[in-house]
Amino acid sequence: EDYLGAARRGLFGGGNKKTNESVSSDRVAIESLLSGKVAKAAHKRARKNGEETGSFVVWGAKAGSSEATSIMKRLKLVPTSSKGGKRPILGVVYPANVNSKEILSSRNIVPKLLAQHHCNPPPDAESMASWMNTLRKRHAKQYKIMQDAAKEIQMYKERIEGYKESVKSDTERKEKEAKEKAELKAKAEAEAKRKEEIEARRQELKE
Repeated sequence: EDYLGAARRGLFGGGNKKTNESVSSDRVAIESLLSGKVAKAAHKRARKNGEETGSFVVWGAKAGSSEATSIMKRLKLVPTSSKGGKRPILGVVYPANVNSKEILSSRNIVPKLLAQHHCNPPPDAESMASWMNTLRKRHAKQYKIMQDAAKEIQMYKERIEGYKESVKSDTERKEKEAKEKAELKAKAEAEAKRKEEIEARRQELKE
C-alpha cells in the first residue's frame, strides 16, 4: 500500500476530520515508521543476553475505522488535537499478564499501554528511533519478564505436544497389538477348523 497516500485517507490519525496540518502530521509519522533508522531500532535486541529477536513490532490502523476505535477504547488512548486538526496517535503496547500465578493461560494475557507520544510535533525518524531506544533501556525488566514468559509458554506447549504425541503413540500401539492378536486368533481358529474337517473326512473314509 502507498502509505503516504494512506495518510491522506487518515491512517494513523486521531479522527476522521483531516486538515492540511493533520495530513502533514500523518505523513511525518508514517515516513518515520517506514524509515531505516526506526527499522534498525525496532530490530535491535531487547536485552544483551536476551533472545535474538527485535524489540518492537510496528502496527497501524486507519483513523475512524472500527479497528482503530476498538483499540483506542481498549487501551484508553487519548486523542490529541491542535487548531482543530487531529494529531497521529503513537503508542507503545505490551502483553501484560494479569495473573502471575497462571501465566501459562492465554486468557490472562492482555494488551496494555506502556507509553504514548504527544506527537506535537510528530517525531521524525531520528527522534522516533531515539524514543524507542529510551523505552527499551527504561523497561529492560519488562522485556525480561515477557521473554521469560514466552519461554515458559513455549516449554509448556512442547510438553503438551509431547504428551499428546505419547498418548497417540500409545493408542496406536495398543490398536496394532489388538489387531495382531485378533489376526492370530482368527488364524488359529481357521487352522483348528481345517484340522477338524480333515479328521472328519478321515472318519468318513474309514466307514
